[in-house]
Parts: sequence; structure tokens; C-alpha cells
Amino acid sequence: MGIRGLETFIRKTFDEVEKIKFHNCNVVIDGDSIYHQMYQECELTCVFAGEYDQFYQSCIQLFESFEKCQINAFVVFDGAQLDSRKESTMIKRAEDSIVKSTTDDSIVSITPRLLHQTFISVLDAMQVPYISALGEADDECVSLANHFNCYLMATDSDYFCYNLHRGYIPFESLDINPKKRHGYIYLTAQLYHIDSLLEKFEGLQPKTLALACCLCGNDYIDRDSTIKIIRYMNNNVETSKNVHNGQSKQTQNLWNAMEWMRKKTDVDEALGDLLIEVHLNSNNELRIKIEEAVLCYLEPSDTLIYRFNSSNNANPNLLKNPVFVQLAQSYLDKLDMNDNQREDSINEISQNIKSKCNHSLPLFLADTITDLRLSSSFIEIFIRRQLICKALIEVKEKPSIFTYAIPIVLPCFTILLKWDKDQNDSSVVFHHRKVDKLEKDKYSINIHADDIPELEQIWTTMSIYERQGFVRKYLEIPDEFVQRLENIPSDFHLWLMIIYYWYIRCKISPVYLYAVFFCFIKCISLRNDPESMTEQFNALLTTFNINSSRQSMDLSKHEKIFEKFEELAEKDSTKTNFNKRTTYELNCLQVIYLFSLRLNDFFNTPFRYSIYPQDFISGSLFYGFVKYCQEKHYVLNMNNSMDALFGNKTYLVDLLHSLYNLITSANVEKDG
Repeated sequence: MGIRGLETFIRKTFDEVEKIKFHNCNVVIDGDSIYHQMYQECELTCVFAGEYDQFYQSCIQLFESFEKCQINAFVVFDGAQLDSRKESTMIKRAEDSIVKSTTDDSIVSITPRLLHQTFISVLDAMQVPYISALGEADDECVSLANHFNCYLMATDSDYFCYNLHRGYIPFESLDINPKKRHGYIYLTAQLYHIDSLLEKFEGLQPKTLALACCLCGNDYIDRDSTIKIIRYMNNNVETSKNVHNGQSKQTQNLWNAMEWMRKKTDVDEALGDLLIEVHLNSNNELRIKIEEAVLCYLEPSDTLIYRFNSSNNANPNLLKNPVFVQLAQSYLDKLDMNDNQREDSINEISQNIKSKCNHSLPLFLADTITDLRLSSSFIEIFIRRQLICKALIEVKEKPSIFTYAIPIVLPCFTILLKWDKDQNDSSVVFHHRKVDKLEKDKYSINIHADDIPELEQIWTTMSIYERQGFVRKYLEIPDEFVQRLENIPSDFHLWLMIIYYWYIRCKISPVYLYAVFFCFIKCISLRNDPESMTEQFNALLTTFNINSSRQSMDLSKHEKIFEKFEELAEKDSTKTNFNKRTTYELNCLQVIYLFSLRLNDFFNTPFRYSIYPQDFISGSLFYGFVKYCQEKHYVLNMNNSMDALFGNKTYLVDLLHSLYNLITSANVEKDG
């Protein structure tokens, strides 16, 4: 959710916040809030669609610092929106993204689309355990942190309202550069505990604190509906208690709300008095919304801890760090519950998630979503038949970037609707950009088609060959292209099919195709970690009869031209007229990549894949390469131009040509 202005209020209310030496301890991390904040703190540009290679290295550095300081981390991610309380907020954010997406301002802050996938690959590389909630992660983060008796780290003002036993560490207060003193290595951070506010406002309780914050604004309560309440509280606190003049209106509101609430014994008394005093017509409806929001802080959901149950260890991510396995088992051993009762606790939430046709979410789907083997977007289709898509950097005159990717996942939604036996309305709605507005795009699907597989069949009896066939079919991959992949290492198959789909559906010019392959080669070859030079990559070179020795893979002689590309991008990063078309084409690829992974995951991952965003997307490099080729008129004949740019008979150029020809299967280039 997020309490508007609360973090600023905390900073201005307390002159001193407790500082800690963060080491030799355990921490639960709110994954979604962390990776968004990480990208901002790295000061990486958003205008070129994402600097995933640099973002990956920064995240690796974070967890390497944790290792040095003996900090065990456990990461929790958000799931789906299980009800419609936040729908208006999500739509408003999507509308705002379109305004940013199509603006002429170059200083655009739109979070790149594939940070989640990149961050997951970091956790896998660093062997950090992780899990997903079925709904929002806040409650589960709090419950796990309290069960593990450890810190909670995030960048979300909601956590100031929770009763966290060890306390809350705002991620932005963390210095990730280790320090050494008295023989041990540590990080510095700030620690906050709810008692600080309760002591500051004598008489305030956790429940009335939560009520005060909710009334001042969160994602679940429309601020317009509480404006009379806020005004009443502002007018009914002692003037001498007001926060100092010059503070923001929101800071003033929060101070006055807490001053007013500290004289109330409980939520019922406070709400009863407020709703009578302000004479609201919809008291009952508003009261229910407020009480539900407050309850989230007082009784956080608690289901993920049971997934550590020894009889339910299907999720290998949970077993990566024995420290958390032991902590969870110690907690579970104290409960008066047998294995079946614990299993029931796991299944309860999925049974309470009802589809549009009132069927419970299948247990195996709940398992795959919490294991992050399946996107939670399928739950949102399951419940409400709609997805709200935020815009990225786009071109107003071109179709939404989701236009090309939506057909990839429609077969998955068809299978879900068929399972749900929805005979009345076989359609799904995507909210995405049309020109410069957010509009509904309704897709009718045929659940009676003969070639639609059954949902359970996919996950139980269908062979991997059959599942691969469905993925290829829905990506519209012709047999001729499949044959071209026969000698290519299998880990590259899905990625190359995604590139092919992008090339065909978006009618990509050769310069963009060469650009993405150039980024791929550079990202892999210049990775600081020598282990990133995988056997599969060497096998790919061998397939194309390219020398894979270390000496031939040295790209250092091309450093000057790489610097030229980066300089071109850097110059345009501050211009209002930077080439949005280049970024738009790369964003189309990103969404196609994302939806293709969802298709593959839905069919129980028949194609293994090892190519992640940091391996082939460096927005600035992509942009600079395209700009350079356009300025030099290389786009008229990309094949010969690469020889002129990098020199023929080199590993780099040979691989560029080989990958390009693999996708296009023709030597005649399209118009650049």
C-alpha cells in the first residue's frame, strides 16, 4: 500500500533515528520495493529502456556485501491483487505512466519492465532464498520477520505502522559498502521501531496509529472520502500540539491525526466519533473499508511460514539457506499442529481465492506461483479477467508495446477460462495505451476449440515434447526455423524464438536486430565474472564454426568504439528530442520476452532458458549503436557495415552475422 507522506513525517518528527552496525544477523527483504529502489540509487537512466547489465552487477554487489558481513537474507515478492480495492489506484498509475511515456521531456522516470526477472537471476546466482505471496507481500514479510525474530528491510512507508519485533530498516538508509572495526565487518543502517511513535504520542496504540495513517491516505482508501475526517481532526487538536509551521500539509495532517487518536482507547470508539461528527452519508461502506485497511496492520496474513514444513519442500528456493530452514522449523515445532494441519494452512488461502465462476484456485497453481515458477498475473485473469498494463517509453503514433505481446498469452488465458467453465463471457480485457489514453482492449477467446489442452493435463501427463510444441505454436514459430535451431545449444532456443517473433511481428529493421545481438555479445563477453563464459556460450560459437578461445573473445580492442556508442547515448539522455523510436522498439522486445516466458512457464517450462535481461539488454549501448549506425548511414547495408565498423574475420563480427542470418535466413536485408 504505502502511507502518503509518512516517511517524510518520520524523518521530520525524530531528530535522531537509531543507527546500527548491520552484521551477523538475519533479515527479511521486501523484494519488489528493494529492486525498484536499487535502480534509482544506482542512478541508472530510464530513457533507454533499462540498463540491466549495470543493475545486475549492483545487485550482486549488495548481496556480496551481505555475505562479507555474515547477513542472511530471505526475500519475499508480491503476488496478485486478490480483490478490487486497489484497482482505481492501479488504473491511475497506468494513466500516469502514459503521460510520462509520451511526454517530450527526456528526464522520464519509468521503471524498466524487466527488473524483477533480473533481480531473480541475482538471487539465484547468490543462492539467496526467496518466495512469493499469493497476494501483496507486506503482511507476509512482517509475519516471517517476526517468526524468524529478524529485521525487515524495505522501502515502503507501510512498515512504519507494523509491530515488528526486531524493527524496520529503511533500505535507503543502508550503506552497502562494508566497513571493518574491532575485527568484524559491518554495514551501517538506520533502525526504526513502532514504539518510537507510540512514545512520541503518549496514549497512541498500534491500532489507533494504524487508523490515523489509513485516514491520511493509502492505496486502499480514496483520499476524497476521508477529507472531511482529516479536516475535522485538524480543527480539533490543541494548537500548541501542532507541528511546527512551514511543514507540508500532509505532515501536518499526520501529526494532527496522531494527536487526535492518542486520546481514543480503540478503533471502534475513534471511528464512531469521527463518522458521527462529519455527518457522512455512506458511513457503513466507508467504515468497512477503513476497518479492513486497519486490520491489515494488526493481523497480517500468515501462510508462507508453513511452506517450510518438511512434508512440503517442493520449493527448492526455501532450502538454499539452512539458517532460515532451521528458524522456520523451530517455530513450526512449537505449534500444536500435525503435518496435515500445516498442509491445510498452506492450502487455505488458495481455496479462498475464488474465480469469476466461483471455483477455488487449483492448489498446484498456488504452489507454482509462490515458488515463482508462474506469474501471478494468471490469478488476476482467474479472478477478474483483466490485466492493467503500465506504459513504458513509447511513441504516441505507434501501437502500444503490449499490442504485439498480448497474442502470446491469450492461449494460456483460454485454457484457464475453459477450466473455469465460463460459458457466459469468454473474453479478457487488457488496459493499455491507445495513442495517449488508457483504454480497455477486449479480446474474445474460443474456449470450445478442439485443440485446447486441459489445464491439469499440462501439469500432469503431457510430455515435454508436446509442451514444446504448444509453445512453438503460440509463438508462431515455423518448422523451418525450428530446424535451424537443431545444432544450437538448447538453452538458447527459447530466446532465439523470442527474437524471431519480435523480428517478424514488429517488422524490425536490421539495425535493431544487429543492436540486440551486439548487446548480447558484449554483455556476456565483458562480464566481470569469468564463470559467465558458460559452456553453452562456447558451444554456440562452435556451432557457427567460430573460434571460442579466450584470446579471440577479447573485445578490448573495440573499447574506443564502445565508448563512442555510450557517449552518443549519454548526450541524448538529456535531450527532449531523443530518439524514442529506438527505445520503443527495445521496449517491444522486452514485453514480448516477458510474455513469452509466461507462456513457457504456463506450459511447465518445456524450454530451459539461461538468457536473462542482463545478458542481452543494455539500453544505452543499444541506443548508441543504433544512433551511430544511422548517423554513418550503415543502416543501408548492415552486413557490410559491420565489417567496416569492427573489422572482418573477427569473433565479434562473425557471431553478429551468424546470429542475424539465423533469424532472417536471407542475405537480402530489409530497408533500414
